[in-house]
Amino acid sequence: MSRSGRLLGRGRVPRPKWVFLVVAMAMVASVLALNGLVNPKVGTDAERQAPHGPEERVPLSVVQGGSVVDATAGRLRSLGYPSKTVALTFDDGPDPQWTPQILDVLRRYDVPGTFFVLGSLGAQHPDLLREIVDSGSEIGIHTFTHPDLTTVSTDRLGRELSQTQLVIAGATNRVSYLVRPPYSSEVTALDNSQFDVVRELGDRGFVTAFTDIDSRDWERKGVDPIVAAATPANGAGGAILMHDAGGDRSETVAALDRLIPDLKAQGYTFTTVSKGVGLPPADQVASTSDRNLGLGLVTGVTVATWIVRAMELALLVLGLLVIVRLVLVLAVAVVHARRSRRARRAASRTEPVSEPVSVIIPAYNEKECIA
Repeated sequence: MSRSGRLLGRGRVPRPKWVFLVVAMAMVASVLALNGLVNPKVGTDAERQAPHGPEERVPLSVVQGGSVVDATAGRLRSLGYPSKTVALTFDDGPDPQWTPQILDVLRRYDVPGTFFVLGSLGAQHPDLLREIVDSGSEIGIHTFTHPDLTTVSTDRLGRELSQTQLVIAGATNRVSYLVRPPYSSEVTALDNSQFDVVRELGDRGFVTAFTDIDSRDWERKGVDPIVAAATPANGAGGAILMHDAGGDRSETVAALDRLIPDLKAQGYTFTTVSKGVGLPPADQVASTSDRNLGLGLVTGVTVATWIVRAMELALLVLGLLVIVRLVLVLAVAVVHARRSRRARRAASRTEPVSEPVSVIIPAYNEKECIA
């Protein structure tokens, strides 16, 4: 016998069933990992931020400039909005309940918005990203999992941007150069670490979009306070911060339905962030590679989501079957116990056997007889 034959005979070559098991386990692990990637604990802008740090390295031209900071190509310029020109901006989405309602209000009054989306949510709802683009609104990046970018490594920052960019490309065939860092607010609140993030974003070709007017809709104090906070003072222009995810946004939807006609009556013009500050459209056509990679990512997330849901349903059904089996076993045990008690009572009332009996014991080929 050859050496290979001896090895095969000794079982040293993996059997097909073990190879299949390993491959199946690897596939399940990959599905769970991909599902975990797009279902992390995502924070919101309403959560507590890091304390404000030193700010001596933040240029005065930025602090006193507009809310859009362009640090690309080694330059540094601040861009602002003309008077009575506002951009409605929405963070933390897309959300399957609130984003469509907000888009309905925008369509009703024929105004655009700029949606700074989370890649993890966009991967789960690519149809909402397409609906945003098809409605004439603009998409910006709000990272993949909503971390404080001042506390993450440059590698993590790059992944947060690139993964979100791929999701947008896969869903809409577009990419965006606009970024709004999570937990950011106005340029007057910038400190050294936040300005370093602006510089890093610029080095990667991204323009940073801050806010001018905070509607504070995340406080959920009612429609009237949201409308009041979102109304610019003295005819000033700027970016109005609102949210289309992160909780109950019914007050935001209702406030928009009042704010837009009120501002139009005062002569305000509604625009997107890029158009409002004189930049080219933020949503550019994606490259073929980004489109294909993004489509693969979005498709993989969709498949993984359905598989995980099917596994959850299977576990639920299995749990119910276990409970039903336990109930049946208990019921049978109770019935058996009752029958045993009745049999013992009946046996106690029977006269004892006093006649002779015969017992036959196999003595030849005992094993076969007993069997």
